[in-house]
Amino acid sequence: MKNEPKIAISTGMIGRYWDDIGSHPRESKGGQVLTAIDCYMKQHGVTKQETPSEFAQRVEEAWMDVNKEWVQTASVPREIALQFLNYARMCDASYNHNNGDAYTDPQMGKTTAIALFIDPIII
Repeated sequence: MKNEPKIAISTGMIGRYWDDIGSHPRESKGGQVLTAIDCYMKQHGVTKQETPSEFAQRVEEAWMDVNKEWVQTASVPREIALQFLNYARMCDASYNHNNGDAYTDPQMGKTTAIALFIDPIII
């Protein structure tokens, strides 16, 4: 881990960006806490609508790195790389598909959980 493998960095960025997008509405209520989205808007002079799409684009780029690292994994044992991959998948399921923060609001993730565990597709 001291070598900071790209799969570790990329999966961490996926989690960070999805968390920032999903939790921003909850965290910014009241206006007393600055979020990463607020900081990005101020630093780059962009609107509140542009910032989540920029973060989502960065998630897509990080997924490309994760996929490349998964296929070519040599610097990290496969078992460790799988843990990073599963973390990125969990972030994607918790934030992306629910357009919100299903990590802290279980009702948002209810349909995903039902689809995964109650009504899975039988192959």
